Amino acid sequence: MFENNTATNALFRYVGGNAETYPRFDAMGLTGTRFHREYYAEGPDNCMVPEEIGILLEKMYKRELVSEELDGWLENILSQQQVEQKA
Repeated sequence: MFENNTATNALFRYVGGNAETYPRFDAMGLTGTRFHREYYAEGPDNCMVPEEIGILLEKMYKRELVSEELDGWLENILSQQQVEQKA
């Protein structure tokens, strides 16, 4: 695994894309972060609010984001990320 976009795309597909992502984010008070598409797909840009991403990561760590099993799987993907500097 080379980047955290893999985990983001997996979560996006699991919850059902835009139709399911927006209501779930709104229910968590995440009104600025919007995933319009999977990473590397064509379409409008995604919008990330750093504080809201922190909330998502904390919920994942506490196994409160989706489910105990899926949150652990996502955390495992993130733990395999290889950091590379981009120029």
